[in-house]
Amino acid sequence: MSRKIIALFFIVLSAVLVSGCTQGPDLGTEYTVVRTLSPATVAPGEIVTVKLSVNVGSDRYYAIDDVYPSGWEVVDKGEGSIDHSGHWKYVIIADAVNTEFTYTIKAPNQAGTHTFGGEYMFASMEDVVPIKGQGTLTVQ
Repeated sequence: MSRKIIALFFIVLSAVLVSGCTQGPDLGTEYTVVRTLSPATVAPGEIVTVKLSVNVGSDRYYAIDDVYPSGWEVVDKGEGSIDHSGHWKYVIIADAVNTEFTYTIKAPNQAGTHTFGGEYMFASMEDVVPIKGQGTLTVQ
C-alpha cells in the first residue's frame, strides 16, 4: 500500500474522529499500541502470533494499521481486516477500551530477519505514530 493511501486513510479517520470527539485527552495517559511477536524466532512455515496491546486512556476512538512482512501468509485475521496485502487494520469509532488484538501469520520459506511496521492514531492525537514494541522476527 502506498504511503499516500495510508496517509489518506488516517486523514479521513482524523476528520471523522475530530468531528465526533466530545471528550478531550487525558494528558496524564500515554495512548499506545504495542506489538508482541511470539515466538521471536521461527522456522520456515511456522505460525507466529502477533499481539497488539492497546491502551486508550480516556480516548474513545482510534485506528491501527499494522504492516507485516511481505511474503507472510495470514492464517487468522482475528478481529481486524486484511484489505491490502501486508496490512492488518482495525478502527473503532465509539466506546474504546483497553484491549489486546491477536492475529496469526505463517512464516515464509525465506530465512533471515523480517521487519514489521505500521502506525496508529487516537482521536486526541494530531499525527499518526509508529506501533511500538517488537519490530523484527527471525526466520531460521
